[in-house]
Amino acid sequence: MIKINGLNEFQRKIKQLEDNAKALQGENSISFNELFSGTFMKKHTNFLSIDDMFKNSSFKIDSIEDFEAIDKASLDEFVNSTTNFITWSDMQEKAVTEWTAKKLGF
Repeated sequence: MIKINGLNEFQRKIKQLEDNAKALQGENSISFNELFSGTFMKKHTNFLSIDDMFKNSSFKIDSIEDFEAIDKASLDEFVNSTTNFITWSDMQEKAVTEWTAKKLGF
């Protein structure tokens, strides 16, 4: 939540929000560790980090190719049993939403 005391501060906050939004325009590259921050993981999962989550899974992930080869139904089942989410897609969407809100300054 943004707290505002007076018109000058309001104008400053609006300008900051505008600048933050401009910085997010276009394509953004985000690491898994940044997107699924420790705060996010502690809040929504049984794990301290995204690395911890996958280390405690049955999936062998040593590369992006390994991750992309994971059976989506198996990944969704794992996510459903160890997080607040039903699917991996739900978890990703929430992480992107929270990351974006943080970058905007909320």
